Amino acid sequence: MARSRKRNETFEPESRWSRVIWIDRQIRDGQPPGVEEIMEQFGVKKNTVDATIRFMRDSLGAPIVHKRLPRPHYCYTDSTYALPTVFLVEGELLALLLSEQILHHYVGTPLEAGLKSAVSKLTRYLPDTIKLRMQDVSDTIRFTGLPPRDVSLEVLNALSRAINERCLVRILYH
Repeated sequence: MARSRKRNETFEPESRWSRVIWIDRQIRDGQPPGVEEIMEQFGVKKNTVDATIRFMRDSLGAPIVHKRLPRPHYCYTDSTYALPTVFLVEGELLALLLSEQILHHYVGTPLEAGLKSAVSKLTRYLPDTIKLRMQDVSDTIRFTGLPPRDVSLEVLNALSRAINERCLVRILYH
C-alpha cells in the first residue's frame, strides 16, 4: 500500500516564489493582501500563507507585518525594501565561482566577451556578503592546464546549434 506524502513547501519552490512575488506586488501597488486573499489567490491553507510570510521575513529580510486596521492585511514597515533580485542556491553559486575562474583561461578568445557578460550580469546584484565569499573562494580555486585553442566564434556557434538540434558532428583533427 502506497503512503501519500503530505504536501511539503520545500518540494514546490516555484509556488512559494509565486506567492512571494504576488504579495510583494500587491503591497507595492497599494492593495496589501490579507490571509484570505492569499489563500483564495493560490488555493492554499492558512499554514501555507503563514509559512510564506515567515520565509519572506526570515529568509528574505522583508519587513513585513500583519495589520488589523482598517482591515486585516500584510504590509511593509519600510517602503524602501526590495526583494533580492538574484536567487542562487549553493550549487549555482559554486557554478558561478567556477565560471569566473574559467573566464581567466578564455581572455583573448572569442568566448571572452560572452563569459564576461554572463558573469557580470549574475554577480551585479549579489549581496556584498556573497561577493566577499566569492572572492575568498576564487582566491583558493585555480584551474591549470594548457591554454585553450584559438577557435573561431563561428565554429563555436555552429557546434552550439548542432548540440541544440541534436545533430551528429564529425570533427577531423590535424
